[in-house]
Amino acid sequence: MSSRIRNILVTLVALSMTQGFIANSVFASGAGCAVRAEKATAAYKKPLKLSISQSGINRISFAPNIVTNIWGDADDYSASLSANGSEIFLTSKLEAGNNIAIAVSLAGGRIVDLILETNKGKPQIINLNLQDEEEKQNIEQKEAEAMLNAMRSGIRGKYYIKQDTREFKIPFHKGLIAKSDRIYRFGNMIGIPLLLKNGAKEQLKIDVGRAMRSLNNVFALQVDNLTLAPNMTTQAYIVIAGSN
Repeated sequence: MSSRIRNILVTLVALSMTQGFIANSVFASGAGCAVRAEKATAAYKKPLKLSISQSGINRISFAPNIVTNIWGDADDYSASLSANGSEIFLTSKLEAGNNIAIAVSLAGGRIVDLILETNKGKPQIINLNLQDEEEKQNIEQKEAEAMLNAMRSGIRGKYYIKQDTREFKIPFHKGLIAKSDRIYRFGNMIGIPLLLKNGAKEQLKIDVGRAMRSLNNVFALQVDNLTLAPNMTTQAYIVIAGSN
């Protein structure tokens, strides 16, 4: 298991605190009582990564779409819109090697998330083909959901499965442990089933939304129970981007 995968596992469980992100809730019967079992599936379309120059004015075209707003950290960049509303003229305030994260709102309500990687090259003129990118991301989303289902059901199917037993003590929460025993692979996707155990004396809440925002290159993340009592275990499944 690579160090990047291990870091993702550690970060995932380290985010077990504050309010839970609940996409769907079910109830399971316990011995003489009702036990709340919260299941959450979070998945998102990855931000588009573009390379821009650290100096000069970069132009990003969304034509034929119209840009209605731009969100980001004003300390990282300056930007202005063209008269036709389809072009963004953007200048970086950061040194080469740093990333700028912005969200662009288009007429009709669509939001496009961009990660702008700065370099020492010449200013860029970038024409975005959002339709092709959206089709690609829809395919990736379906593949991620299929991998989640395969991991949950234990089906091999089209996946290459490597047996690799690991156990991680999470330094951020004493007694909290993550275990994995296999890795799924297909194309550029890596799937990791996890068993999470709360060995701490206090209750923990897993914030899936925060985990998805904090981890890089995640296609999908599913956690069966978001609230873990002491000594309680839960299953989790994560699909990340890997190499072909």
